Amino acid sequence: MAGATPTHPLTNRALDRDLRGYLETNADILTVIEKPVAIDDIGALSAQSEGPILFENIAEYPDFRLCDILVKHRWSQCRALGVPREDYLPTLARRLREPPRGFVDVPTGPVKEVVRTGDEVDWLKLPVPVHSAEEGQRYISAMNIVRDPETGFYNSSHAGTTPVGPRHGRISFATPHTHIVMDKYRAMGATEMPIALVFGVHPAYEIMANFSGMHMDLWGELEMVGTIMDRDVEMVPCETVDLRVPAHAEIVVEGTGTSPARTRPAG
Repeated sequence: MAGATPTHPLTNRALDRDLRGYLETNADILTVIEKPVAIDDIGALSAQSEGPILFENIAEYPDFRLCDILVKHRWSQCRALGVPREDYLPTLARRLREPPRGFVDVPTGPVKEVVRTGDEVDWLKLPVPVHSAEEGQRYISAMNIVRDPETGFYNSSHAGTTPVGPRHGRISFATPHTHIVMDKYRAMGATEMPIALVFGVHPAYEIMANFSGMHMDLWGELEMVGTIMDRDVEMVPCETVDLRVPAHAEIVVEGTGTSPARTRPAG
């Protein structure tokens, strides 16, 4: 599939609002694995895929499905905006010059169909794969959402997290924008930063999360998702932290991030 250029028979239609709809609409480029697959084999199998791949039958986690490789190539990236391949970059560039569409606040949504709090929470029960033999440990690559405490803008990224307990994990914030937000919390004297890890959203969220241009004084990446999708994005309030999250996500894990205070070296 690497050299192929799949055409999209449904371009210029309204985009699906969630990942489930996207996978159904774009079934022609989706590889579906129906045979039982061990969780420890999913990373290696996904790495061999050039396009979206969906595992329907995870041996150790029969109640879950897992998908990956949504926007690896231009021919799959253009599906996230619902445009032909040749129109993808011009469309994205044009929409990124438009004002942020922001959010539509709703009281509830599909992501709240099941809510677990307190001792009920154990994210070790989620199907988290080992991505490579070199890493050797389970690694969560879900979208992370934090909010700038000064502007209120929402920053999103895909910082990796290693779960180390039912309600704890070590997260690697490699993006400079997230570090700026963290520094603002430190400057306020805060020792914790609200954060939400979001699993299973439309791939346009991933494209926008990867944007690294100068923008933090104008908007956060999440405010622009609706702009590049050309449709409203519905958001619901979190249960335990002061954040809003996509109403049509599959799973949201709420928490707080902590980090050591930064100091300047002596001399």
